[in-house]
Amino acid sequence: MDKSDWENAYRIVIAEGRERLGGPPTAEELLQLSAGKLSETEAANVRERISLYPDLARVLAAPFPEAGNVVPYPRKGAAVWKISALAASVTAVAAATAIVFASLFVRVSRERDRFERMLAAPQSSIDNIIFSMDPDRGGPSPERRVSSRADYLLLIPTLAPGEPGYPDYRIELLDLSSEPPRVVWHTTGILRRSDNSFEIIVPRASLERHKYELVITGIGVGEPRELARFTFHYE
Repeated sequence: MDKSDWENAYRIVIAEGRERLGGPPTAEELLQLSAGKLSETEAANVRERISLYPDLARVLAAPFPEAGNVVPYPRKGAAVWKISALAASVTAVAAATAIVFASLFVRVSRERDRFERMLAAPQSSIDNIIFSMDPDRGGPSPERRVSSRADYLLLIPTLAPGEPGYPDYRIELLDLSSEPPRVVWHTTGILRRSDNSFEIIVPRASLERHKYELVITGIGVGEPRELARFTFHYE
């Protein structure tokens, strides 16, 4: 095989990988990967998708330039611009996409750091919001409206009595104002208390006036099993 054969094989592998795994990782996925909040399977998926977008991988691997240290792109002579317009457009789009992802990654990382500092500080203004199962309905209580001026909301979803235990649980907070619903936050490795409840502390500043849903899934034994959904309107 000569150089062109290897290049063609490389392009085929990249194209097949993108078709199989989908588009590049979102800024939220990159943030969760950097924070170690993804499972091993999810993290491997994100890393593989990064590898399929070399421009994005190079930007994420390079140090982000400090303000004032960006080197202007040098002007070229007329002869250099004889490169085809199509090739130049593709290069520009790839570079712009990588820059957008890098900017989003830095911005979201800063927001994560800000919330982590908030959570590490003493917390004296907290509202407890309890979500319980309704025995008469045989499922979660009807959706409710949540209004609070506290700095933090402690969400306490509770499973039905007698619900079997799992080695691990996944809890997701979905924003139902978008279609499909957007995953605002999710975690695994959370402790299920002896009263079948979970505790999730959320900075009030991170919520908008939207409709949300808490989804609890048992994992670690066979197929993941959804255990409960609790819906609320934040006002």
